[in-house]
Amino acid sequence: MGKELFFLMIISVLFSCKSNKFESSIPIIIDIDKANIVSLEDKSQIISVINIEQSNKDCLMGLIKNLYILDSAYIFFSLKKLIKFDKSGEFLYNISRKGRASNEYVDLWESWIEGDTLYIYDMNSDKILLYSVSNDFIRSINLSGYRKNHFQYLIPVNSGEYVGKVVYNNKNGCPELALYDKAFNYIKRIGDLSLTSGINLGYAFEKFKDEIIYWRPLENYIYSIDNNYSLKIKYIINFLNKNLPDYFKYRDDYDRIDMINRDITKYASVINDLKETDNNLMFTFLFNTQKYLSIYNKKNKSGSVVLFKSKNKDSKISAIKYFKENIFAVLEDKNDDNFSLYLVSL
Repeated sequence: MGKELFFLMIISVLFSCKSNKFESSIPIIIDIDKANIVSLEDKSQIISVINIEQSNKDCLMGLIKNLYILDSAYIFFSLKKLIKFDKSGEFLYNISRKGRASNEYVDLWESWIEGDTLYIYDMNSDKILLYSVSNDFIRSINLSGYRKNHFQYLIPVNSGEYVGKVVYNNKNGCPELALYDKAFNYIKRIGDLSLTSGINLGYAFEKFKDEIIYWRPLENYIYSIDNNYSLKIKYIINFLNKNLPDYFKYRDDYDRIDMINRDITKYASVINDLKETDNNLMFTFLFNTQKYLSIYNKKNKSGSVVLFKSKNKDSKISAIKYFKENIFAVLEDKNDDNFSLYLVSL
């Protein structure tokens, strides 16, 4: 009797922990089969089209890793460089460059913006370069010796500290998220998530009010980190019959990517480009090699899916971003490597 009671108590505790984990999570249902197709030739929904200059090697782009939209310019993170264009799409300059000087980087691993300052992270050289978005060099921060739970990228929090994604150390149980002080020293682990690989599928932090929003591109959970650095699942994405199988959570990222690539028409994945406002939660995902946009209305708790299409079959949407409630879609022509930026009204 005693053993049976003990067993029931263990089951009760485990069930309670699992329930608490999802208790306040918000489900978001994504029905890809009901996606709203938006034609990029439809003038009723396209506010403007900006052709991005690609006239010389300094401004040439390839895979777009990130796009920063400013009031008067655009900064593209592509081909290991940061390229700035004005609002008409004309090339202005590259921010910093490859090299070994104090204001240069050997390998541009990641970048992020704090206010009017662009942080350029050179993991290879253990340094962060600070530039103004106007390309003025501010200073270089030497990170040599900061080896314990070193970060891949950071997001600032209101205390002046940073939340960061940790570098994979090839060990089981490697912490995924951590808190760092103003001098980028490791303070403590955040949450119980663990890394399974060193794959970087893009900058996965977003700030919403007093929360830090974090997501794993190959998972259907979107997390939040509060002021006490507690991690919880905030949203659960449900792609219905196009969800990744439950057992995926026990595979590493390489296995997940391999399975997705084996049948690209079966699974929706690679959640990215997330933005949360008072009214909406927006993010992109991939299905059948195409980038979709999901918009979840927080007030009426309903979601919609958008697929941007062009008559040019040799083109594809390579990035989708949001700025002041506007949606920007970057169309890449794979034949001549031209890029166009569409400002879309939905």
